[in-house]
Amino acid sequence: MRILSRGGVGAFSAIRFNNVWTSYLKARKVHHFQARETIFHEGMPVELVHILYDGEVKLSVKSGTWTQRAIRFLSSPHHSCDILDKACLVASTHAVTCETLTPCQVYCISREDFFQLMREEPELADSLMKSLSHEIRFLIQHFHEEIALPARGRLAKVLLDLGDRQTASMEKRMDIVLSLRRQELADIVGLCRETTTRILNEFSRSHILSLNGKRLTILAPERLAALTKLPS
Repeated sequence: MRILSRGGVGAFSAIRFNNVWTSYLKARKVHHFQARETIFHEGMPVELVHILYDGEVKLSVKSGTWTQRAIRFLSSPHHSCDILDKACLVASTHAVTCETLTPCQVYCISREDFFQLMREEPELADSLMKSLSHEIRFLIQHFHEEIALPARGRLAKVLLDLGDRQTASMEKRMDIVLSLRRQELADIVGLCRETTTRILNEFSRSHILSLNGKRLTILAPERLAALTKLPS
């Protein structure tokens, strides 16, 4: 892991945090992680607040004695300046394991410095509250989808989300470079790997998408979107 004293500001144009937040982070150390590197483990004592600057990470929790289940993926610019483990603001240990999927840049700030900044800058505290609210809404929506959406619909939604991160939303075709393993994709959908592979093959035979190694092309985004509608 390499550490630089200052980071660039290009990615911040895509986020809503004000100039004070950006200026503060510019003065922090930005840590560079390679792909498939663990930033922190579930249960590890919290020493720093980790804030995503660039790249894509996987958040997972223990599922059984030896296995981890992926529960969420964060990527820039969709989640730039997002706190990787929001529970660390109140907990003494990390609630999740965070692993990089691509090369990443992450700002690391002590909790004391972070809370001091929140006290000094009410607008930043307001931004954090909104971010936490969005996180809760996401988790509630995900819970409803796991209950109400069939397996094909849940997988369709995840694929569209991945496509939206890498291409303009709802283009006629969406080219995706998968940084996820099949098991990780299955975890986030809430399916076993075999079922996920079967549904992907069904989508391929139906010409909804095409698969070529780590490259996946959504040929008919509108047909996938139709599968994601919750029953009325």
